[in-house]
Amino acid sequence: MVKVANVVMEDYEKRDPLWWCQYYKSGVGILCLRIEQYLNAETEEEKAVTESLLRVLIENFNEKGIGIVVPYDGEEDEKEDE
Repeated sequence: MVKVANVVMEDYEKRDPLWWCQYYKSGVGILCLRIEQYLNAETEEEKAVTESLLRVLIENFNEKGIGIVVPYDGEEDEKEDE
């Protein structure tokens, strides 16, 4: 299983939130476009190209502290009590 990483606001993001909001909003827009291209790909070659672009986007988001976290081997899923 994978988990969603907790997102932490950095000081530089807090100093100019409108700029960073636009930056991340644009990034999500590109991610959505690539997902749609992948889902609509008609050939395996198109899927492979789009998959490689998606992997780059995911890596970039992960470098910014946004994305999924793959737990270590044997790590149990933590369930939050409601």
